Amino acid sequence: MSLLSGSISTRRYRVLSMPPTDWREIYEKAVRAHALVPIDPESGSGTEKSIGWCSIFDEQDLDLSFSKFHLDGYILLSLRIDTLKPPRDEVRRLLKQRQREIEASRKEPLSASTLRELKDMIVIDLRRRTPPKTKTVDVLWNIDAQTLLFMSHSKAMNEAFLRLFAETFNLGLDIEGPGFWARSIAEDLGSTKQLSRTRPTIELLGGFVGLRPCPRMDGASMVFQPTEDTDREDAAKDASFKAELDDRRFLGREFLTWLIFKARSESEAESIFLGGGDVDAFRVAIGERVTLKALGEGTGEIVARGAAPAQTADVRYAIAGGLTVREVEVLIEQNDRLWMASVSAEGFDMRRVKLPSLLSEEDTERLHERIELLGEVDKMLKAAFADFMKLRLSTGWTQDELPKMREWLKESINVEDRP
Repeated sequence: MSLLSGSISTRRYRVLSMPPTDWREIYEKAVRAHALVPIDPESGSGTEKSIGWCSIFDEQDLDLSFSKFHLDGYILLSLRIDTLKPPRDEVRRLLKQRQREIEASRKEPLSASTLRELKDMIVIDLRRRTPPKTKTVDVLWNIDAQTLLFMSHSKAMNEAFLRLFAETFNLGLDIEGPGFWARSIAEDLGSTKQLSRTRPTIELLGGFVGLRPCPRMDGASMVFQPTEDTDREDAAKDASFKAELDDRRFLGREFLTWLIFKARSESEAESIFLGGGDVDAFRVAIGERVTLKALGEGTGEIVARGAAPAQTADVRYAIAGGLTVREVEVLIEQNDRLWMASVSAEGFDMRRVKLPSLLSEEDTERLHERIELLGEVDKMLKAAFADFMKLRLSTGWTQDELPKMREWLKESINVEDRP
């Protein structure tokens, strides 16, 4: 995905330590040493994949001097992966064709070893005639803030990126999502003890009793304590729940559900966030896509699309029954500017980010503006999450907010008319 044009998808990482004091010279040498080495089809090495850095402005530019990847406190690079592997079906087709021709000429079948040699010759010939497939993904690293955006959610691309980043810069990365933001906000509020005691909200995890059948809601405590008779399945559930608490991923799902609830009203007074610090007031509305899913492996998901899906009875019925919100398309309005993005609950990944119209004409200025606008939507998302956390860590969450959410859900749910 490109940072320079079009919509953007981002995965947010936290750089776990600061660069060394003489990082400019060190990083230039490191980036040069890990620049992509193009695959040579004539070498006979059989190399199928090459991974390395290239210029964010030109994927063919592999001569990476410091000025080419550093811009006003940012490191801008592209991960490039070249793959040269002849199509398997084409190899098989040519092998069968050549086998028939040779066997017809010799009047005898070819041995297994001869077939292997023939296949190797076909592969070598095809490699010379097959151009490598190239994929690039942009990287935006804010040195001072220790934050990094990788413009892809692909598991394979992220794994390749993490390996190359560690080899190049000798620094660790971690996902910066609900867990990290919650800890940071709780520290600012002096509420770290409250955060440590925070557990998933039973109503949002298992459903609101009385609004519709809630098969996951049995009134039991959310803390699972295995006994001597606990089987492997129960132990796995316990490990999964412990991981849920450790990274607090449930807060991301609860936040998106609360965001739908907060944006329910057409009144600006009820759906506006005041921001704070360097973030001006902004308003959040829900777009045309909401994804919900029950907890557990193998469970299906519901994707609601269309105009104002979050306000439909079906979505509210699903929330009332314990389906958790996994992804929401949000529209964020601030000072006559509009952003649109689909936000994931698990890591606050953003997909299909559309930025406000640019004012600059020059390419360099447009890049500056896109980076700034991308940073602003990130700040606003964190400001909205901070508002949620202030409420979530207070008694107002259970005493005031959950009863209001219950009434909101109840408005459009007629249990007798539902299957």
